[in-house]
Amino acid sequence: MLLPDLFADLDVRVGPVPRVLSDPVGRGVLWQTGPGVLLLEVPDVARFLVEDGRSMTIEPWDGADPRVVARFAGMTPLAAVAWQRGMLALHAAAVVGPSGAGAGAAAGAGMDAGAGAALLCGESAVGKSVLAAALLDRGWSVLADDLAILAFDEGGRAHVVPAAPELRLWPDALEQLGLAGRSAEQDLSGRWIVPAGGSSEASAPEVATVWVLSTHAGDDLEVKGLDGADRFRSVTHLAYNTQIAATLLDGGAGLRSVSRLMRAVPVRRARRPRGVWSVEALADAVQRGRER
Repeated sequence: MLLPDLFADLDVRVGPVPRVLSDPVGRGVLWQTGPGVLLLEVPDVARFLVEDGRSMTIEPWDGADPRVVARFAGMTPLAAVAWQRGMLALHAAAVVGPSGAGAGAAAGAGMDAGAGAALLCGESAVGKSVLAAALLDRGWSVLADDLAILAFDEGGRAHVVPAAPELRLWPDALEQLGLAGRSAEQDLSGRWIVPAGGSSEASAPEVATVWVLSTHAGDDLEVKGLDGADRFRSVTHLAYNTQIAATLLDGGAGLRSVSRLMRAVPVRRARRPRGVWSVEALADAVQRGRER
């Protein structure tokens, strides 16, 4: 399992994991939570036990592919580590533009939406990974795909924890982006895994803007800046695995983290035509937003 530098102290081990928690406070079909504990079972892959943001114990199923086990460890279990450490884990991709590399150093120096990292948020299958791939082709760096972990500095500014992501794309997206033949492996959902090359960032860049992606029944791409309560409502439901996060956090800790982020950066909503290939127009919009 390849961990971001910020999690280098996480104790990851292979060993036995209990099938149930003795006194769970939260429960789903495949997961249970207790105070500072997550127990997750992924059938045919592994059971995961995450404790206090400090350790992750993995018990693979017999015959499970180690690469698949490692990928699942970097999803909900790693998000649980982030929540337990007081970070924010969003269902989002994160990218930074070519001249924005290292722009996080400008924190506190009047940085606008043109510097730092952009978060690409949205529900599953809305096009986050496809948009990240299109921006990657334009020279951007991909910091995270699907799970974006944010850490807050002493000034309350949010920074993206860089990972070495793999983009997961459906076959039609590979064809449209001209990436067919760049991937030789599929995940369990049938998406093709495309290495994103990692990030050139030496440190965690500051979040400069948040894009909330969705679809609509119209014919054109709609881009709108969000203000007031609309900013907050647009991302409160975009926490990575919201149900689990709610049971791992005390009270409104997660909402307070989201509120800090929303106060600090511009939020833009992009609604693309449903069923229409519009990723290049989306990429144009993100680039224009960066130049403002």
